[in-house]
Amino acid sequence: MFAAARPEPGKPVRQALKIEGGGVALFEASSWRVQPMSDNPQLVEMRSRRELQRYTKRDIEAYLSDVVDSAKVRKNPQAFQQ
Repeated sequence: MFAAARPEPGKPVRQALKIEGGGVALFEASSWRVQPMSDNPQLVEMRSRRELQRYTKRDIEAYLSDVVDSAKVRKNPQAFQQ
């Protein structure tokens, strides 16, 4: 979505996107704007930490999901016998 061209006035940009689970989402951007960035270093640091935590958590969850999906478990009934 963010790689799409910026829409011109009166000419919206429409695009289909693949989403997780094999689905498709359609989006339309009819205008754009750029928010001014704050010069407050504490706010910038807080946003950076929040984004890092969000992406780290998502990466860990994806890794664990992949491990669980690809794991091969074999039972050894003798493992608990004495």
